Amino acid sequence: MFELQQTTLLRGQQRVLGPLDLTIHRGELLAVIGANGAGKSSLLSLLCGLIPASEGEIRFAGRRLDNCSANIERLARQRALMPQFHALGFDFRVRDVVALGRNPHHRHCAQRDHTYYIDKAMSLADVDSLADANYTRLSGGQQARVQFARVLAQLNCGDGKNRFLLLDEPTASLDLRHQLALMSCARALTERGLGCVAVLHDINLAARFAHRIAILDSGRLLAIGSPESVLTEPLLKRAFGVEVKVFDDVIPDRRLVTV
Repeated sequence: MFELQQTTLLRGQQRVLGPLDLTIHRGELLAVIGANGAGKSSLLSLLCGLIPASEGEIRFAGRRLDNCSANIERLARQRALMPQFHALGFDFRVRDVVALGRNPHHRHCAQRDHTYYIDKAMSLADVDSLADANYTRLSGGQQARVQFARVLAQLNCGDGKNRFLLLDEPTASLDLRHQLALMSCARALTERGLGCVAVLHDINLAARFAHRIAILDSGRLLAIGSPESVLTEPLLKRAFGVEVKVFDDVIPDRRLVTV
C-alpha cells in the first residue's frame, strides 16, 4: 500500500527522518514506537502528504504520492489522518464534526450513503449519545473519539479498496475502556483489508494489537517485525534509554513490557 524508498526528511540542514526503506501493507496494523523526537509524527506527515519528502520516493497504491496529490479529493477518499490534537474553534455539534469526514465524497455518493457512514462511524467510535452535544464542551477523550469517528466516516468505515488510516497517538487521552475499543476497532477493520499505521506510546497496546511494530530511533528505522521479534530488552533499551523487562508468560500469547 505504501512503499518508501530511501525516503529522507530534512528541516534546514538537519535530517529528522531517514533514509527509510519501508513497505506498509493493506490489511495490517503497523504500530510505530520510539522516544520523543524519534520521527514518528514526521513519518505520518510524509505518508498523508502534509509535507513532501526531501529525498527518495513514496508510493501509495502503486503510484508516486506526489502524483496522487494532484487529485487531493481522490486521495482524501483513500487515506485519512487522526492527528494528536483535537481543538476546534467553532461550536459544531458532534454529528456535524463527524460529517466533515464526508466532504471528499459529496460528488460521489447519495445522501443516504452519507447518513449510513456517519451513523456507522459514530457507533464504532461510541459517540452516538453525543450526537447533539457541543464539540467544544467535550472532554479531551470525548473529542478524540469524535475525531476517530470523523476519519472512519472519511474512509467509508473501511468499505472498499485502498483505504488507509493514519493514527497519531490516538489513545493518549482515552480511558482504558476506550483505548481498547479504539484499537480493537482499528484491528478489526484491518481484517477487512484496511491498512493502518498507529503511532503509540503504550508499548503494550502495540504488542496486543499490531501485526508488526516499527521502532524509530533518531529518525532511523531501528527494527521492524512482529511484536515478538522487536520487543526485546536490548532494542527497547537502545530506543528509549531505560532498562525494561519483557515477559512472555504473564499473559498467554502476548508479550508484556514493564519498566
